[in-house]
Amino acid sequence: MFSINIEILPTENECLEDYAFRLYRNQTMFGLSNEEIGSLLDRHSGESKDESAWRKMYKVGVQYYDKGFDDGYDRGLTENPDVDASLLQKEIRLEREKNYKITQQMRDVLREYRAVLRFEARSDNLIQSVRDTADIITESYPLINPDPIIVNDNREGVLLLSDWHYGEVIDDFTNKYNHEIFMERIETITSKTIEYVKSMGITKLKVLNLGDLISGDIHVSTRVNNEEDLISQVMTVAEVISQMLTEISMYTNVEFFTVTDNHSRTNKSKVEHVEIENYQRIIPFYLKSRMKDNKNVIIVDQEDGEVGISDVLGEPIIFTHGHNDRTNSINELVTMTKTFPIGVFMGHFHHHFEKEDNEIDLIVNPSLIGSGVYSKTLRKVSKPRQKLLIYNKINNQVGLEMVIHLDTRI
Repeated sequence: MFSINIEILPTENECLEDYAFRLYRNQTMFGLSNEEIGSLLDRHSGESKDESAWRKMYKVGVQYYDKGFDDGYDRGLTENPDVDASLLQKEIRLEREKNYKITQQMRDVLREYRAVLRFEARSDNLIQSVRDTADIITESYPLINPDPIIVNDNREGVLLLSDWHYGEVIDDFTNKYNHEIFMERIETITSKTIEYVKSMGITKLKVLNLGDLISGDIHVSTRVNNEEDLISQVMTVAEVISQMLTEISMYTNVEFFTVTDNHSRTNKSKVEHVEIENYQRIIPFYLKSRMKDNKNVIIVDQEDGEVGISDVLGEPIIFTHGHNDRTNSINELVTMTKTFPIGVFMGHFHHHFEKEDNEIDLIVNPSLIGSGVYSKTLRKVSKPRQKLLIYNKINNQVGLEMVIHLDTRI
């Protein structure tokens, strides 16, 4: 359905003939199809006609009007030889240039607006398909719904997940990575997280999806080395996370957060892409449908897709993927969010890194994939691991008790 705006509605006391004439004469400027004009005329007249009937009645009149204008102009010059034709021509030319500019501006506005609508329509359809898929899978393969767990307010965990690059295949002297190895590493991360949760009495765990969980198709090298298409990557990762969270939620309460990244962007162009157009945003919709009956898991909606803000034991934290930041971006993030956190968490850089700046810990999560095609070109290698952080509260002071490297190779 076309978008209604004030310029295509009938004006006060505008008769049907004048209204139809105005719509057809300005059809291009208004960006209307013949079907849309027919619908508007049906609404104004109270009739129901095929669009071709309206078009045949009035569009011929538009053509005669244009011809009549030109004939009248020529006749006026012939019958009034004293008129300065050059001045009249100049005036008409300026008026036509003005109308042309208005027409072009209207086209540009409509084009941009319709581009947004197209994306929103695709996004809405995709999200609904994701929800439907989750519901179908749940009917065939329901997840366990664990018993409620009482929260201990003196200790809390934060699990960082990032840079899985699922879908990429690597087989060289630096690393081996494919679907089977990915699943083995996920199983290791999950089992080790449960082990620490149980041994340290963690009853509340924040799971931060810091992005690049899929390989995507933003680079030629990633497309060449992918074993699954992009949508399949997203759906596989979403299902893997649902099973991971289900297992962990048998031992602790879970809050799951997601931020956007660069490998999941819909536009391959780094310059032209819009941050919100990101396949990462599909994952929470899937999880909400898949895990709707699990009372120990909360899938948190983010106000801003790129930068997340939450808290640990009442103290604020900031988290982001890192593709728009550097490892010295603490001050920028603090100023931008007007938040003074105890920790800032990032992924993206594919290596372990930590530092403190004015009592704020910056913690960079390593990658699960380890050394990839791109890192090899930089002559860099890294260990495939993720991080689990343990915070405690003693005498009302919240501190980072432990940083645990969940190495998938041991």
